[in-house]
Amino acid sequence: GSIEGLRLAEPPAHAHNNHWMYALQIDPRYGRDKNELIGLFRKENIEVRPLWYLNHRQRPYERCQVHAIKKALHLWETTLNLPCSVNLQKKDIHHITELLKKWKK
Repeated sequence: GSIEGLRLAEPPAHAHNNHWMYALQIDPRYGRDKNELIGLFRKENIEVRPLWYLNHRQRPYERCQVHAIKKALHLWETTLNLPCSVNLQKKDIHHITELLKKWKK
């Protein structure tokens, strides 16, 4: 929460987060985009990944009914899943946070 341009995705008011995954939303104020961050994390041997690709954009579902999915593409383009595991230690989380601070433009 202390890095300008980055925030963890919040669940809607009607839902409860099980904290299974941590989705980092990247605002242009951060100065880097999702793909840049993926590359920087790879150089550090830290596995991160983009969100799953949108179902309504996948070939088998192109002709299926689609409801008003207005924010999905933007969220897919600007969100990154951070490492999550029962094996993550506080030092790992701290290291990831420090890298994100260091990489801010």
